[in-house]
Amino acid sequence: MPSEAPANQESVKGLPLVAPPSGKFLVQLFLVPGLIVAVALAVVWGFGWLVGGTYSAEQFLKDLRNPNTQVRWRRANDLAQVLPREKSLAANPKFALDLAELVRESLRDNAQNERAWAERSAGGSKSGSDKPDKILQEERDFIQYLIPCLGYLALPTGVPVLQELALAPDQGGDPENVMLRRRLAALALANLPQNLKYLDSLSADEQQTLLNALEAEGVRGSSERRMLAELSMDYIRARQAGELRALGVDQTLAECVKASNPASRDPILRERVAFALNLWEGNQEENRRMEETLLQLSYDDGHGAAAEEVPVRGMEIRHKAVEGLARKGSGLVSKRLGILEEMLDEDRQRQNFRMQSKTGREMADEALVASTVRGALRGLSELHRKKPDFDLSSFSSAIEKLLHSSNPDLRAEAERTQIALNQK
Repeated sequence: MPSEAPANQESVKGLPLVAPPSGKFLVQLFLVPGLIVAVALAVVWGFGWLVGGTYSAEQFLKDLRNPNTQVRWRRANDLAQVLPREKSLAANPKFALDLAELVRESLRDNAQNERAWAERSAGGSKSGSDKPDKILQEERDFIQYLIPCLGYLALPTGVPVLQELALAPDQGGDPENVMLRRRLAALALANLPQNLKYLDSLSADEQQTLLNALEAEGVRGSSERRMLAELSMDYIRARQAGELRALGVDQTLAECVKASNPASRDPILRERVAFALNLWEGNQEENRRMEETLLQLSYDDGHGAAAEEVPVRGMEIRHKAVEGLARKGSGLVSKRLGILEEMLDEDRQRQNFRMQSKTGREMADEALVASTVRGALRGLSELHRKKPDFDLSSFSSAIEKLLHSSNPDLRAEAERTQIALNQK
């Protein structure tokens, strides 16, 4: 056997020997990149803590009223990120009332500037322009960030303002700006029911503390503030008694899609109305009205969209409306069971919803396909839960087919639905 090479030998068969890595090299190779990653994560986490942890309700409100418009709308943007996860802020009575009042004040101030801009533009003066000036645009941005915040509150103080925005007339402002605010208001109303459920997680003592704070805040301000406080107090008490109320949202959303209302020409608004109606619950009369609106939307033809988008828009609205009827356990869904069957057909939805890839190749919009099928499955589960005697046997084969879907999430959802439908 060949002898072992001496320790100081510098080559083997003509190749130089490589010295083992030094401790310093190992530190550079592993520790330094690790420190870089750690610092980067600390910066990200630190920013998240800074936005969500250091700003109190008072600081938010102070910045939202700052004379500098850029400071205002940027803080409104921060607030929209913080409220969904900071429930103590979202359920703060004083903050919720102050925020609703601030939105109202901002809308009043902006309305004057919008009218002045519209008059200048219509007059065709040299100072007039088709585009708003910087200050007016920053006002619009500020309001556009504030509107969603009202839907992230855990108290219904923003409902009256959102209702007015959803029904805002075209006159007196830029039509596109008005349309955007309607859409934002409808989406905020859709987000609100989930956030109001936070009230159910509070103890009786915590709920009473909220009621006491709302009462105290209501007597300190204007008649409008008192009305918002009383509305919230009545809502909490009704919820304590096991009663759900729609707070007039059922009427507002029904009005949004009436043919006589110019706002009803907007297909995106109609889709958001259908989405919101999926989530709101009220008393018997309110639920009846919401179901009738959903039935109306279940026949939507997509009118108002660009010509090439009309078929898809119509389908999206019809699907969301029928899903809502099923979720509510409405007997009216029996008139539209065919739509539910279509929604469960994954292959058909791949033909319905198409998109272009970055390379220009047409392909199925898998996210929209999955959302449609999932909505139908969950709608069926809720329909069976609320109306266990409703015959849904005709959907068995479609659900069975989805158990073999290429989408694992849809397979799991189909399995849950099958189990739910087999329960009595």
